[in-house]
Amino acid sequence: MSEGPLQDASGGLGEDAARELLSGTERVRRQARAHRRIVAAPLYVLGALLLAYALLKLIDRVHLENSLSDGITYATGQPALQTFLESYWATMGALGLVGIGIWFAVRRQRTGAGPGGLAWIVGGVAILLLVWLGGYVLPLTPLFLVAGFLAPTLFIAVPLLVIAVQRRSTRLAAWVVAFGVVTVLGGLGFFTNRLGDLVRLTGLESRVSLDVIVSADLAVLLLFALILLGAAEHARRATAQLPS
Repeated sequence: MSEGPLQDASGGLGEDAARELLSGTERVRRQARAHRRIVAAPLYVLGALLLAYALLKLIDRVHLENSLSDGITYATGQPALQTFLESYWATMGALGLVGIGIWFAVRRQRTGAGPGGLAWIVGGVAILLLVWLGGYVLPLTPLFLVAGFLAPTLFIAVPLLVIAVQRRSTRLAAWVVAFGVVTVLGGLGFFTNRLGDLVRLTGLESRVSLDVIVSADLAVLLLFALILLGAAEHARRATAQLPS
């Protein structure tokens, strides 16, 4: 079966060549839009989850300070909030992945284009099952205890990183790695300790309040949450500006 000529009599592109060129251009546009969508939605979720977590930690800290100033033991204050924060990233992170998957699935069903949501939903459900059943599986118990205490955000960061690598989204992978590093360091008190070191090194102990120093970790988490939301909005607008 013969194909149309690459050029017509006047030297221009033939019909088949023009159709192939347009098809290739459309594929590139769709791929660009898909990569932007893959970045925007997860960053919105990460930013919102981190912002909520930091605000809840701030509420918890204020309540602790008020309780101590009133001579009330913390254990009798807000145990429900503390318990929720301890499992926040495992549960809310998993629900966040499921939410991303549902959003992608609905959008693909409506528009007929874009990334699918199955991998995100499977990842979220898998985390929930591991969290709920991990304590009953003896070999997994130490792993969950260590992860939950030292690096709880890995419950959402690791699945996101795996999906980003599978989808070949370098931008999303970079943001997820940055999220994991900042949140783990913040949870370990890294930024508070470094600010304290800087204050002592510069001899400003009398001028810098202790409250400012101990707030460094929360301040960094809040700032990074806003950065994530800003990056998500930028990716969304860049997607909207791409030709459909």
